[in-house]
Amino acid sequence: MQYALLPELIRTLSLAERQEARRWLLSPAHNLREDLPKLFDALCQYEDPEQNRAQVWAEVFPDAPFSDQEYRLRCSYLLGVLEDWLVWQRRRDRSPDSGAILLASYRERGLERHFNRRLPRERELLERLPLRTPEFYLAQYQLEREFYLEDSKGERLRPKNFQEQDDALTCALLSMKLRQACLALAHERVFETGYRMAFVDEALQWAQKQPYADAPAVAVYRDAYLSLIRPDDDAAFRQYRQSIFKYVHFFPPEDNRDLLLLALNSCIRHINQGRVLYLQEALELYRLGLEGNLLTEQGYLTPYTYNNIAGIALRLAEFDWAEEFVHRYQFQLSPEHREPLYALNAARLAYARKQYREALRFLQSADYRDFFHQMTARIMQLKIYFETGENELLGAHLKNTRALLRRRRTSYHEQNYLNIIRLTEQILRLRPNDANGRAALRHKMETLEPLTERGWLLEALG
Repeated sequence: MQYALLPELIRTLSLAERQEARRWLLSPAHNLREDLPKLFDALCQYEDPEQNRAQVWAEVFPDAPFSDQEYRLRCSYLLGVLEDWLVWQRRRDRSPDSGAILLASYRERGLERHFNRRLPRERELLERLPLRTPEFYLAQYQLEREFYLEDSKGERLRPKNFQEQDDALTCALLSMKLRQACLALAHERVFETGYRMAFVDEALQWAQKQPYADAPAVAVYRDAYLSLIRPDDDAAFRQYRQSIFKYVHFFPPEDNRDLLLLALNSCIRHINQGRVLYLQEALELYRLGLEGNLLTEQGYLTPYTYNNIAGIALRLAEFDWAEEFVHRYQFQLSPEHREPLYALNAARLAYARKQYREALRFLQSADYRDFFHQMTARIMQLKIYFETGENELLGAHLKNTRALLRRRRTSYHEQNYLNIIRLTEQILRLRPNDANGRAALRHKMETLEPLTERGWLLEALG
């Protein structure tokens, strides 16, 4: 229903956007109805206009009785005008093809002098744009296409710009195709969905030839795709990582975020396979993402991203950087996650520095309602009690944690935590001179699955 969609759209507008939208509504070029600016102003006053339709109507039409049908009709009119404004705003801010549109208008009106005066300027303006997205090359093709159409009115035997058209169009086509293939392949691996992608092999082949190979959009999506189809090829990943850092300034934040996440997901997969060399790669990519504000979703860092960055920095013993990150970026967490996640990661940092009392203080200062955050805190407490020889506290903690897990449905994660508890208890029960028992327990630790704390347990076994 249009009248229900309208308030939802208005709620997303910032104060500056509301002011700009109102100027659009007041312009006779875009709106001739005097009631629509008034309706817009009235709707902006209420958090939930749907619950106050009669009041909104009274402010716009004080002398007319409320009519639900008339109210919905005017909301529909207003939504249509605001949609035109959204299109204009996006084209103004993001579209590189406005020059080609202007040239087409001149060409269709037979304004040859206007066209010839404007064409060099539009080429220069396009070339000065900082971005080199697939859409840039498409806009470049459209400019050359307009020149060809205008030029074709004259002498037919003159040289044509077919090569310029084809080079721009091919760069646009290759980069768009490879971008689509990258996103589809990444999604396919997570959701196990098969996609039919036409001409990808051919696009990859041409993307490695000049003059297309050095075009930023072609190069970065070609390297991204090669790293995806060759997941165990370290050289392919390093080439992709190099392309991200080389071309980051040529793409808008939304494109850079997609490119960064493709590389980070590859890093995390390698790290989960025990390939610790990818820890440094991941941290460098995360740093790039933080500097460019590419890691936020709806203005916030996700708990997964915040925890992952802190965890990787700690595994690399980058304690000072991790401390700065944990303190500084807690304010980019959503309010409901901020306090517990800051406490959890401050505790991880204190534990890594063997500041056990400080770590326990942080762990006890937050309410961990998320199961995984609660279990991360409990495993950390387990380690602290073990390493400080607080066996009585450790015994009670193991008992309470086991009871918590048994109240939940057993799955991969619960089984992992139960394995950690059982092996910790077996270490505590092991007699000092029992070499056979120690060897058997070590073998169990090395082979048991799932077991995320394998390294710590082997070290604790000694």
